[in-house]
Amino acid sequence: MKNKSDVIIIQRIFPIYRKEIFDELHKTVPFHLLHSVDRTSIKQIGQKYSIKVKSIKYYKKSTNVILNVIPAILRLRPKVIIHEFNPSILSIYLVFLLSKLLKIKFVIWGHGYNRIEGVFNPKRNVKSRIRYQFMLKSDAIILYDHETKELLSKYVNPSKIFVANNTIDTNVMNSLYDKYELVGKNVLKGELDWKSKYNIIYIGRLVKKKLPFEVIQAHKSLSLALNNDISTHFIGNGPLMNQLLELVHDERNIHVYGEIYDNDIISKYLFCSDLMICPGYIGLSLNHSFTMGCPVITYLQGENGPYHSPEIVYLKNNVNGFLVESFNHKKMISTIIDYLNNESLHSQFRQNARLEMKNNASINNMVGGIINSINYCKNKE
Repeated sequence: MKNKSDVIIIQRIFPIYRKEIFDELHKTVPFHLLHSVDRTSIKQIGQKYSIKVKSIKYYKKSTNVILNVIPAILRLRPKVIIHEFNPSILSIYLVFLLSKLLKIKFVIWGHGYNRIEGVFNPKRNVKSRIRYQFMLKSDAIILYDHETKELLSKYVNPSKIFVANNTIDTNVMNSLYDKYELVGKNVLKGELDWKSKYNIIYIGRLVKKKLPFEVIQAHKSLSLALNNDISTHFIGNGPLMNQLLELVHDERNIHVYGEIYDNDIISKYLFCSDLMICPGYIGLSLNHSFTMGCPVITYLQGENGPYHSPEIVYLKNNVNGFLVESFNHKKMISTIIDYLNNESLHSQFRQNARLEMKNNASINNMVGGIINSINYCKNKE
C-alpha cells in the first residue's frame, strides 16, 4: 500500500459492473478504492488500486454495515474522500468527522435520496433530514442524473452538485456493436441456433423486485398471439433461480442461461433480441441493452413501484422503448405484440436507443462528472 493518495473512494462493495468505470477513472486520477465484500448475487472483484477492508454487519439490510476504513485513511492521508452516499453505512459518520478534523475534502456519491420512499422532505422526514445535513456540509455531491440535481438544487448550492450519469463501458460496447453489424443479425441468430422469428430477453438478478416470473407469463401470452414463433431468454442468477427453472421446464422456447459475465456473449444475445423485458426494477441492464440497439420495456414507476434506478431516465416511451402503466400486464402484452408486428419501427427504435447512450450515457460522461467534482474540491483549497 502506498503511503499517500490524493483521492480515496469508499464503496460498500466493488461490483464487477463498476470495474471499467474505475479503470478508466484511474487513468486520469490515481486513487485508492476502499471496499468490503458481501454474500449477494452481485459478482465482486478487486483491482490493483483497490483495498479490501473488513466490515461489521449490524442489521439485516445489505447496506447495514460499518466499514473499517479509518486505518487506511490515516495511512494514505488523501486530499479528497468520495464516499458512497448511504447513511445506513454507519462508518460514513466517522469518515465525515475525520475528514473535517484532518481538513480532507469530503464528497458524497449516490442517488441523493431514497427512491423507494420517493420523497425528499427534510422538514418532515428524518431520513431526508440526515441526508440534507450531509449535503449541506459536504464539499461536493455526485449524483447519477440531472433530474435529481434539479430537485436537490432547491436545498443546496447547485454549483457543488455534479452529475456522473450511471453507465457501463460504452466504448467497448460500441466496438462490439460494430463487429456484430458487419456480421449481421440473421447470421448471428443462426450461430446461436435461435430459430424463432421473434426473441425477447431478460437480463438481471433473479429477485422479486425485478418480477422475473411475470416474464414467464408474458411469454405464454405472446406465444399464443404469435403462433409460438417467439423465444424468451433469461440471463442472470439469484435466489429465485430454482423456482424459475421449475416453472419453465416444460416450456420449449424459454431458455435459461444462468449468470454470464462475458460481455461478448451477453452483447451478442442483446444484439439479436428484438426487445429486452424487465417488468420490475431496472438499472444498468438498460444501458447494456441500449448500446446493442435493443429497445426496453418495463413498468412505469407508480405509488407501489416498481422502483427503478436513475438509468430509467434514458428510456423514452415510444421512442427507444416502452413505459407501461405500472402492473398492467395486459397493456404490456399488447404493447409488445404491437411493436413486434410493426417491423417498420424496429430500426428506428434501435437507432434511438443507441443515440441515447451516445448523447447522455457514455463512459466519458460518467468519468468526467467524477473528475469535475475532484477538481472542484481541489480548487477550493
